[in-house]
Amino acid sequence: MTQNVQNVIAGVLAFIIYGGWAAWVNSEYGFDVTLRAGLGQGIYAFFSTWFVTAIARKMLARYGIGLLGKAVSFMSAFLVMLAFPIVIHNILKTPDILEAIFPGLIWGSGYIGFVIWASAKTIASTKTDSS
Repeated sequence: MTQNVQNVIAGVLAFIIYGGWAAWVNSEYGFDVTLRAGLGQGIYAFFSTWFVTAIARKMLARYGIGLLGKAVSFMSAFLVMLAFPIVIHNILKTPDILEAIFPGLIWGSGYIGFVIWASAKTIASTKTDSS
């Protein structure tokens, strides 16, 4: 399975899980709010799979695989992961923004950590192989 196919599958799963959660926690506010919250969070989750990953990898490549590089990579990706849904949900006038995005922040943090770990491991093995 190619990386592009894996990214699409991950994006679709993120759309379903996080969009469904945002819709569910806002379902008491009526169908229109439920739909806006679900689609807003779902669309963000789909695209952020690629964007947050790219930021984490770019920062790691720029600052190295040491502790500083990993910290800068994580914080950069985390802040983007936090900022975009807050902006989107404010535009959509979602009532319970933090409740809607909280699970994504928890799982997303783990995902960013995994991306950094796997990328650092790949970079380290590439340097070892070329030596």
